[in-house]
Amino acid sequence: MAELDQIFVCNPTDKEFTTKKNGESYTLEAGESTIRPQYLARHMAKHLSDIECMTYFKSEEVKYKRRKEKMPDAKKTELLMFDNPIRRIALYKILQSTQEVETVILSYPQFKARLVPGRGLEFAFIGEMEVYTDFVAAFDSKEGSSTSAPQLSKSAQVAALKQQLETLEGKPEEKKEEVSDKKETEADGEKKDTPPTNV
Repeated sequence: MAELDQIFVCNPTDKEFTTKKNGESYTLEAGESTIRPQYLARHMAKHLSDIECMTYFKSEEVKYKRRKEKMPDAKKTELLMFDNPIRRIALYKILQSTQEVETVILSYPQFKARLVPGRGLEFAFIGEMEVYTDFVAAFDSKEGSSTSAPQLSKSAQVAALKQQLETLEGKPEEKKEEVSDKKETEADGEKKDTPPTNV
């Protein structure tokens, strides 16, 4: 199932992050990088990005208070609810993939992104997209190319391999049957494809 395909996710903050999905609690330690099923990784990314946006909002609110001004309600909504550079930067730090960032944005109706027939994707983006694209370029040049998979910690690599082995070990008969069927098919194909030789 595609929804069980695993993708990279990390917690770029200095605090442990826990969220719930379908009644189960899931935790990412501070600075942890791992792989999780994509539905769970995207869920975690969205809620971790909420925390990052709230942190940024609070820092902006302090700036307004220092100037003895009130932050406009529209600014609050923009920072906390809409697709904006701060949200995308937070998502990119967590998922390290521009494609996954857009998938998360499309998955949550609050961001008001939609697929328009004949026109493609439309995002209700508020702010300067260059802030996000410049961040991605700087991050990628610092971390390496975005086309390569992000590096997992040794413990995450071991956990991923164990999970793959458990999946394979759960179906040994099916694997054996597939292999024996393939050998029979190849043997039959060799008999049919081999032209007779004249001596």
